Amino acid sequence: MNCYRYLGMTSQHEVDMLTMREYRMLIQAAELRWVDRRYFVHLQAFQNMRIKAVKGRGKGTVPVYGSFDRFFNYEKEQDMVMRGKDGGEETGIAGRVKQFLRRKEKSNGR
Repeated sequence: MNCYRYLGMTSQHEVDMLTMREYRMLIQAAELRWVDRRYFVHLQAFQNMRIKAVKGRGKGTVPVYGSFDRFFNYEKEQDMVMRGKDGGEETGIAGRVKQFLRRKEKSNGR
């Protein structure tokens, strides 16, 4: 299913021709593209937030995030994809979805 969904393959023949090494490399490349997309979304959000977000009061206000790297660590995101599984935790798209759902459940008191 991943071959059709994430790799753009359209026939079973294409899927059957892949080796496991090729499959892993293609999936990793797809995850890196996902990190790139997230980078640009975060960059846009950072630019939007940058002109508004401050901490402190009155004249002593300072930006909450002084630099983009504090807002989104691009290298860390890439390293997570390149390392694959780390300490039994899933990384990549599936891992991020699971982390999001866990945080959502905690915030809803479940």
